[in-house]
Amino acid sequence: MCSTPAEPILFTRGEVPPLVAALVVHYGSTKPTEACLGDLSRLAYPRLAVFVVDNDPSRRLDRTAPWIGEDWEIFTAEENLGYCRAVNIGLERALSSGAEYVLLLNNDVRFEPGFLAPLVEALEADEKAGSAAPRIVDPTGRIWSTGGFFRPGPSLTGLRGLGRKDRPGLYSTPDYADYFPGACVLHRASALEETGLLDEDYWMYMEDLDLAMRMRQKGYKALYVPWSRVVHAPSSSTGGGVSAARKYYTALNSVRFLRRWGTPLLWSWFLLFDVLGLPAAFLLWSLKGGGLSPGLAKAKGILHGMLGRSAREAGP
Repeated sequence: MCSTPAEPILFTRGEVPPLVAALVVHYGSTKPTEACLGDLSRLAYPRLAVFVVDNDPSRRLDRTAPWIGEDWEIFTAEENLGYCRAVNIGLERALSSGAEYVLLLNNDVRFEPGFLAPLVEALEADEKAGSAAPRIVDPTGRIWSTGGFFRPGPSLTGLRGLGRKDRPGLYSTPDYADYFPGACVLHRASALEETGLLDEDYWMYMEDLDLAMRMRQKGYKALYVPWSRVVHAPSSSTGGGVSAARKYYTALNSVRFLRRWGTPLLWSWFLLFDVLGLPAAFLLWSLKGGGLSPGLAKAKGILHGMLGRSAREAGP
């Protein structure tokens, strides 16, 4: 982590705030997506453009829902394009709208009407920051993320505060992180234009870390804003944190990430914890009732990554 960033400013009465484009990709059950979009329709931010990418041909959104704004843009994908391609479609349209900031939201995120303004204010105050993210908690009230960091352990990274019970005073200081998971993050539009959009070969998972690395390469920082808060049900679209799909894509994309950004230390961590640690992982998931499928999926993902296969080739 770096030194403490600047304190945010507050918009004054009569001041025109920057235009924010909010982007949500729908996939999976329509219920969480509709709840998220309902929250978005009640957002207390005066200059907001909304872009929705309906990426699930088998479970379409109801276009007649009362909370869908007349000026919202909804793009319908004819097939599952993968998370990264679906996001990029929305990002391309959001950037062309003239927005100064782009809010990327997972479809299972819930939030109060006032959560966005502090993120915008923080980026307005800190020109070094290319992205800002709130405190993210899970539905039980435990912290899911206050920023991501590299660590010696499985999957190369960790989320600060993961699993800790949320309470006043905990992680209450703004700080810089190594990266932010894409569940809820506000990007500076000019930083995205300079850095480029998501690498679509990731399909899903690890693309947020790759984007953060490219932003860092351009000199941008990732700013954690503790006075903004959202609720996130992680990995709901792929069946949870130990699902075979999540394990496969995370393993494959970890190798892809290392091929571009890996240092000897990061490669050592990966070989120690993710490759040599596979037998222990098989045992742990079996004891937890997950059976052999998560371990087999992870082993397959590592193998495909080592063979140079991309997640986009693997498909849904």
